Amino acid sequence: AGDWRMRDGIVTRLIQHPLPVKPSHTPKPPPPMSLMLTKKERKKLRKRTRAEREQERRERVLLGLDPPPKPKVRLANLMNVLGSQAVADPTTVEARVRAEAAERVRKHEERNSEKQLTPEQRRAKKLRKLEEDAAKGAHALVFRVEDLSHPHRRAAVQRNAKDLRLTGIVLEHPDFAVVVVEGGEKALRKYKKLMLNRIDWPARLAVRSKPMVTDEGGAAGSKRVEEAESEASIAAFAAGAAAKANRPNRCVLAWEGKVLLRNFRHFTFEKAHTDRLAKLLLVSHGCQHYFDLVKRIAPPPPTHA
Repeated sequence: AGDWRMRDGIVTRLIQHPLPVKPSHTPKPPPPMSLMLTKKERKKLRKRTRAEREQERRERVLLGLDPPPKPKVRLANLMNVLGSQAVADPTTVEARVRAEAAERVRKHEERNSEKQLTPEQRRAKKLRKLEEDAAKGAHALVFRVEDLSHPHRRAAVQRNAKDLRLTGIVLEHPDFAVVVVEGGEKALRKYKKLMLNRIDWPARLAVRSKPMVTDEGGAAGSKRVEEAESEASIAAFAAGAAAKANRPNRCVLAWEGKVLLRNFRHFTFEKAHTDRLAKLLLVSHGCQHYFDLVKRIAPPPPTHA
């Protein structure tokens, strides 16, 4: 080997610090944590509040600002409150006590009905809660459903997504269905319970046959569907239906997490008879990787009769 020397001029005592790069978005600060009280502390606080309210009422009565309340007569304390009057005419006194008790019940129910919200107010409150939940940040759920062809299950998936103000897509593939939903954290928590717990996916539901609607020329209706579906698509979905008939239906959560922005504006159903078409539908929304996540999940083993 030849002679070699170390170049001492390159190594110095100075340290290079790279410039800090600002993140693309700054996360919102976490909300302040509410003080959690124990059951004993809540009971003590409620007792103290009621005592202060009662003391304020008594002071207003002593100052003459409010009239003194009438004695609360019941059948149990009838003799202690009225005394000789109840002995002299018990029938009249009992009827009056019962009427006063009924009046107290009526006023109590009126106060409760006044505090109840009207259907319009309840609907507005529900929408406000959903908007507040969505304003905290967007979250996403990705499900794999083996068979989503039954109209009842399709309606449940779509109706609950619209009620919870969720956006996303149901991508129907011949082998499975990809369900992507985006929205607030609380709304997605309810939707997750629907997909994983409430809907009985393994149950076999009967499909009610409907009569074919024909036009004046005698041709079958729904020309738009016939034009959109090619022969290859029909054959692919027929083969997929035959394969899915031998294995149990299920719903699996492929991924959940927080996203920067919503990728969808509405909740729609789409069909794709090949992997390439499925990815093309998701590329326009910037979430083609969802299909790869669902594709990696192995299908359930077939059931043997």
